[in-house]
Formats: sequence, C-alpha cells, structure tokens
Amino acid sequence: MLYHVPDPALAIAEFRRVLRLDCIIAISTNADDNLQELFELGAQVFGGHKGDPAAQIFSTLKAQSLLSEGFEKITLHKFEDIYDIDDAEDVYHYLTSFPPGIQATDEQQATLRALIAKRLIESDGVFKVRREGALITAVAN
Repeated sequence: MLYHVPDPALAIAEFRRVLRLDCIIAISTNADDNLQELFELGAQVFGGHKGDPAAQIFSTLKAQSLLSEGFEKITLHKFEDIYDIDDAEDVYHYLTSFPPGIQATDEQQATLRALIAKRLIESDGVFKVRREGALITAVAN
C-alpha cells in the first residue's frame, strides 16, 4: 500500500537498506487499469485522470521498476476479478469518498447519479467492474 506514502521510491530504498541479503520483500498494489470503469465515470463528471489514483502514485509497473534497483528475482503474482455491482448508491458513495468527488457540487452529484443510473440500465442492472492488482515479491541483493 505504498501509494499512501509521500515517496514510494524512498520507502523501497529504506526497505532495501534494512533487509539482509537474500531476504524477500512482498508488496501489494493496484494495476494501472484497476477499477477503470468506475474511474471513467468519475472523470466524466469531475474531469482529470480516468484511472485509479492509487495506481498513478504506485502501480504494479512502477513497483517493478522501483524494485529493480536493489532487488532481484522480481515476481508479479497477478490477481484479477470482476465485481458485479447492482447498487447505484455503492458506486456513488465510492466515487465521492475521495478527491475530486469528495468536493463535488450539487450539480456534479446529480450528474454522477444520472450517469451511474444510465450505466446500470445499459448493463441490465449489473455494472461489471474489473479489479486488478498484484502481490510483487523480490529478493534483496
């Protein structure tokens, strides 16, 4: 969950500093396309990036790149799933629980609710959303 730290590269460098040779580090993070369908809805209303904000900071690709300095035998253990969402309020509350949605105007909130309802209607009441992430392991060298 290194997308919560101010400088993921610095955190990984610190992990490498304190780990003995041949110790294994395990990091979990989101893929660049994680929950893409949800974030595209949010971007239609709020603008900005159409992807997972956490992955922008520290995605599986960025993690592998940062681990390549000081670690070897980097292995990506992917996990993928499909969420079947049938409750518009779940989508609405998720997209308004962090910036920029948390500061949504009344007009933006109404627009978001309408887009979510439209998406559910278009998908026969079940909004399918891809969940993509990974556990990344590496050996300190």
